[in-house]
Amino acid sequence: MSISKILVLFLLSPLIVIACAPASLSSPTSTTDLILAISTNPSPPKIGEVEINITLQDAQGRALEGAEVTVTAEHTDMSGMEMEGKATEQGQGRYAIRAHFSMSGNWTLRVQVRKNTLSYQRDFPLNILP
Repeated sequence: MSISKILVLFLLSPLIVIACAPASLSSPTSTTDLILAISTNPSPPKIGEVEINITLQDAQGRALEGAEVTVTAEHTDMSGMEMEGKATEQGQGRYAIRAHFSMSGNWTLRVQVRKNTLSYQRDFPLNILP
């Protein structure tokens, strides 16, 4: 195999791994340092109590433990309807937070992750059903 073919495979391999990652509420997002996936219980989320589950892995697919994970939710159509809190670590790279959604509609869910030199933030659209 030529060096150029090996180089192309080497450069594309992270994209192939990301494309093959399992789906969740929103497809996992990857940076060079973090793979992040979220899900909700109930799914799909409804007005009332919703558990938001976050799974974090490093670039090699190992669970990211000991991170500080902050979750913010903001209603996109109603100014001032927002909430924020820290997710609690559940083990094996899983974090969870319970949120009470008092109104249906479109919300933006922001997940912020910090650990050592890693600082990452991602917004997810979240549609709360009646």
